[in-house]
Amino acid sequence: MLAVVDDSRRPGMARFVGSILAAACVLSGHDDALMQQAVERVAQSSVSLAENTGQWPAEVLFAGATRHGFLSIERDGFTLRRERGAQPVRLSFGRAATDVEGLGPRPGVLHDLRAGRRATGARIYAGVLFRGAFDGVDVVVFADDAGVHYDLLAEDGGDAEAARILLEGVDSVASGELGTALALQTPSGVLLHGSPVAWSVPDGEEVESQVGTRGEFVLGLDVGPTAGPVYVDPGLVWSTYLGGEHFDEYVTGLTVAADGSVLVVGNTDSIGFPTTPGALGGDPGDENQDGFMSRFDAHGRLVYSTYLGGSGVDWLQSVVLLEDERIVVVGRTWSTDIGLGEGGYQESIHGIGDVFIAIISADGSSIESSTFFGGGTSVTEPNCVIVGLDGSILVAGTTLEADLPLTPGAFDTQFSGFSEGYIARFSPALDQLLFSTYIGGDEAESLRGLAQDPRSGHLLAVGHTDSPDFPTTSGAFKETLIGSENDGYVVRLSEDGTTLVASTLLGGSEGLAIDRSYRVGLAPDGDVIVLGATRADDFPVTEGAFDTEYDGCIICGPDATVTRLTPDLSALVYSTFLGGFGFEEETLDMTIDVSGAPILTGKTTSFNYPTTPGALSERLKAGSDDAFVTKLHQDGSRLVYSTFLGGIGNELVASSSRSPVAVLADGSVVVGGNTNSPDFPVTPGAFQTEPQQSDGFVSRLDLLATGVTRHGTASAGCAGDPIIGAAPWARVGSHDFELTGSNAPPITSGYLVVSEQALTDPLFVAGAAAWVDFGHLIALAALTSDDVGYVELRLAIPDDPVLEGTAFQAQMFWPDGCAAGGFCATPALEVVVQP
Repeated sequence: MLAVVDDSRRPGMARFVGSILAAACVLSGHDDALMQQAVERVAQSSVSLAENTGQWPAEVLFAGATRHGFLSIERDGFTLRRERGAQPVRLSFGRAATDVEGLGPRPGVLHDLRAGRRATGARIYAGVLFRGAFDGVDVVVFADDAGVHYDLLAEDGGDAEAARILLEGVDSVASGELGTALALQTPSGVLLHGSPVAWSVPDGEEVESQVGTRGEFVLGLDVGPTAGPVYVDPGLVWSTYLGGEHFDEYVTGLTVAADGSVLVVGNTDSIGFPTTPGALGGDPGDENQDGFMSRFDAHGRLVYSTYLGGSGVDWLQSVVLLEDERIVVVGRTWSTDIGLGEGGYQESIHGIGDVFIAIISADGSSIESSTFFGGGTSVTEPNCVIVGLDGSILVAGTTLEADLPLTPGAFDTQFSGFSEGYIARFSPALDQLLFSTYIGGDEAESLRGLAQDPRSGHLLAVGHTDSPDFPTTSGAFKETLIGSENDGYVVRLSEDGTTLVASTLLGGSEGLAIDRSYRVGLAPDGDVIVLGATRADDFPVTEGAFDTEYDGCIICGPDATVTRLTPDLSALVYSTFLGGFGFEEETLDMTIDVSGAPILTGKTTSFNYPTTPGALSERLKAGSDDAFVTKLHQDGSRLVYSTFLGGIGNELVASSSRSPVAVLADGSVVVGGNTNSPDFPVTPGAFQTEPQQSDGFVSRLDLLATGVTRHGTASAGCAGDPIIGAAPWARVGSHDFELTGSNAPPITSGYLVVSEQALTDPLFVAGAAAWVDFGHLIALAALTSDDVGYVELRLAIPDDPVLEGTAFQAQMFWPDGCAAGGFCATPALEVVVQP
């Protein structure tokens, strides 16, 4: 990947400001399969290339304007000119191709009637194919918003490693930054060339590859055996496909039980979706879309699985657990025979696709209570469900219904715009509506996220608004919309739904000024954390935050945003952008760990989405959409862990799909979604290791870098299981490697024990299980947790090559009155020092 580097906006740090050329993708396999792959990839390009019928110099065969400059195709390579008068950068093959032809014809023709350039009837294509660019290797060139791609197609017998790419218009070649492979210095700036992506065709297995220099201005490729590696990725605890042999599955919601088992819900078109005997229902209602619910144990084994639906279309969108492990699901139905509602607050469907809520037994075998919810005129969507502090069930979302059931004294009983947010609270048995209120103004609103403050009982709701009269409170961070803005909002409502305690807008005013707030959570100290997305380049960010520069654009798409506000919504604690040149929007979800660190998921099209060294996948795969999993430090200043999650296809294919996330007691996370990648990373022995067509996925990640693994179990204290983590990765000469502890007793002095060896069977010390060998101590250090039970300790690793590959063990201990014997402890970490 080539991109301009601009050092002026942030001194001392290279900065992407515009992608120029994308990295080579190397494909290997049979000719027909290769061409099919090439055609499929090129068809997704967003730039058209026109043939030259006289409008350009004779040496130009095809050309087109891209967002990054003017691209021209010659018989022996291609040229990119960033701007008029600038020296072009040219990549050539050292010889003329056997044939150069358009690939992926598009409808219409191009006419150029300018003086001296008259040309008519020029055909346009999605890309260009160079046949015989190298011996046994063809080259395809195409462009999209991410850059200009060149793919090498190595047939059986073809040698991609023999290919040589000659660089012209380049002053020097050096090691790249920001995860890229090479930096090319040109008179008009630095271009970054990323690592290639390679896979064998048609089996889709990834092949290890990298790009390097073969001379001062010559690039070459190293490509591993085309048999490809087995996918056992660092950081992946377990991962599985989830789907039938028919059509799409989407995992839309998930939650984690105390024993580490995972409940997922979603939607399927497959009549062969995997179900288990004794579960709620073994057969789909018909060929319409049904909801599904599946439970996996802590090791990823399927416990039970069932459809939930009737003869119409049925969606399941969210799931939570009650204290007794019974399951609460919320969805939307068009089925009059779904078998719900009896004895509930609303026993039958009233509108067009009513909301339904159901409480299901812990073993998934029976529906214990349920209700519909909706008016009689239009559409109501349930975007989230939570269990209240008193055991009541709260559902929130967006409605187009002016006759939604409301309760006397509710905060807002007037439907006054195109759409409104709503919050509805039901009794634990779902037979009473305790309160129901709109949230909105005179234009359009949506409500996307809901949480409850355990201190005050207040409800926190987020969404977006078009309404100049959206209700805000005096002293809020932002009280009014400016011009034609579309802002996110954060609302704090009293527990009984009658009073607006605090309310603020959240957004910028420049650029497209489109802002969304998708999810809300609470930090341990009561601060409010909001996940959103923006197209406003002046979205409010704070000094020292991880990313204070907007990377999106009108064409490229929005950036995600993470904002932490004071409990009264009057001020920012921190606020940061998060994203790259592509899209980070719509599929976003968030959970908050015990330390207050937000963990985010979603999909991205950005090749330069920020990842951390040693993560599961540091680069975007060949597909245009990958899922991502990112953990931000609790102070918003840096990434703790960030990875792509995907294969050569697309993840979270539908823009309306979600990537739900939940955090486990040990700090690992489970994420879900949808994929059509045949090589999505799954683990050996997983429930479903082979894809069908477009499947759901469920993956558990430990959020630890390469070379770091947990072993042993925690010894619980008053706050539950203490957690140990590490970031970023332990490398020879690293001065920023940190060990972290969370869920420890607050403001308590404890100990870090570092040893050369681990114990297979624990030794109990003051009631806590020690998994490190005290007989081979390396260090013993004092620790003090903060007021939310968090601590971090930076360890400098000497710059000594002899340390490469060596391992050490680390474990944290704290005195705790709730622990047997008086001490609690984390599990242990084994850390292998990386080169």
